[in-house]
Amino acid sequence: MISDDKFDYIIVGSGVAGLHVAYQFSENKFFDNKRIAIVDRSIIPKSDRILSFWEKNGGAWDTIVHGSWNSVLFKSADVDLNIHLEGYTYKSLYFKEFSSFCLDKIKRKSNFYFFEEEILSINEKAELAQVQLTNSNIKSSFVFDSRISEDYFLHKNNFPSVIQSFKGWEVVFEEAVFDERSFTMMDYRYQWNNSNSFMYILPSSNKKALLEYTFFAPFTILDDELDAKIKGYLETFFPNKKYTISATEAGEIPMTSYPFLKENTKKILKIGTAGGWVKASTGYSFKFAEKNALLIVDQIIRQVSISGYKQSKRFKFYDKLFIKVLQNQNAKGPKIFEAMYAKVRLSVLFRFLDEETSLKQEIGIILKLPYWPFLKALF
Repeated sequence: MISDDKFDYIIVGSGVAGLHVAYQFSENKFFDNKRIAIVDRSIIPKSDRILSFWEKNGGAWDTIVHGSWNSVLFKSADVDLNIHLEGYTYKSLYFKEFSSFCLDKIKRKSNFYFFEEEILSINEKAELAQVQLTNSNIKSSFVFDSRISEDYFLHKNNFPSVIQSFKGWEVVFEEAVFDERSFTMMDYRYQWNNSNSFMYILPSSNKKALLEYTFFAPFTILDDELDAKIKGYLETFFPNKKYTISATEAGEIPMTSYPFLKENTKKILKIGTAGGWVKASTGYSFKFAEKNALLIVDQIIRQVSISGYKQSKRFKFYDKLFIKVLQNQNAKGPKIFEAMYAKVRLSVLFRFLDEETSLKQEIGIILKLPYWPFLKALF
């Protein structure tokens, strides 16, 4: 007889990482006879945000993608680039639509259970992990936990780190001002005090776009100051053009070399930001979460240790060194990214950022970048 409070797997958190894992479980028949619990204070998201990623060809999320582009713009004081994505497509979707898409598939399965409660604690026992909720006490042989550990907040300053902080306005102009075929990855022409700060633009039509002022820096600025930068950018590059603001978003993403994997145990695997699923040198996480979820499914089926994706030592080294540069020589960031986009083939760069390149390709990329900031960070 199966106890009502015992599950094969418990997923703590219904954010991007938790939904990726739950969705892959729901898509594989191997898990049809497994009892799976999803726990969060609110399963349905209360706020929205845009998730962006690049991939080759079609993908699992194409039916809910609201914007896609095959070329990228990069602008600085010295260069103005329009680069074809060489077989890749850059895509964006809304988190609420992603959540709805996944939950619709998951709820069709009778073996998934939902607990909308506060998570009080997770305790690992000899046989099972116990998850104490506000009104329930459930247990499982394995838990996927998206909560960031207290140790990270206590010791994060001991590791190289910067913060990706951003504020975005979705604006609608009265006349056509955008080329919706291209998105702007970085526009460095309107920086904050010589920092690594730039404008990121996702046009959904020739009149509408998300403009997001972004920092990769060891500091953040006030929300009002971010608004002022967006307004100033619009006044500078779209003078006398009338627009309305239809939506806003803001957030902070840690870009850190903190060793999140040390938090994992035999019965608890940290996922999402808490599990190091955010690419440290870029802040991108959506495709890394999908990669981890697919590997977790494969590892469970093959009955091997459940660990998801493990970053190689050399990519850990690249990320750590790059973050040290941005942390201690933040004003060097624009020139480094300029060289990256101007001199490296984008298909190779995307493979590098996806950690899929060979050592020979990586050396080729490194030799095209300004060497002094990295030597200084290294020594």
